[in-house]
Amino acid sequence: MVCFLSYFDPINIYIGILIDMQWSPINDLLVTASSDASIRIWQISKGKCMRVIESTPGIENLCCCFHPSNNNFIAVGNNRGILQMYNVSTGKALKVLFCFNLKRKNELSIIRIV
Repeated sequence: MVCFLSYFDPINIYIGILIDMQWSPINDLLVTASSDASIRIWQISKGKCMRVIESTPGIENLCCCFHPSNNNFIAVGNNRGILQMYNVSTGKALKVLFCFNLKRKNELSIIRIV
């Protein structure tokens, strides 16, 4: 299933293919991972995109989620086996978890926190 997100304001127009999205624990924010390798934080009450986090070109963000008890942190997983933590307020990267697969394609074998 592919979702399309269309967002319009007089200054910026954004149309993208969503790969994943999740509501914050208190349903005031939405995080989206899009086909353009960006992560966007949407403030639903104002109908605005409050932050765009750009990934390295060529890397596909495959999943995103909020911390279960703190709206200020999100986790983003990509097609290179990296799980990156971000601060929503600043957009800065916090921790990187490298997930290496040594046995089977769909089995997580080692996690190294940097």
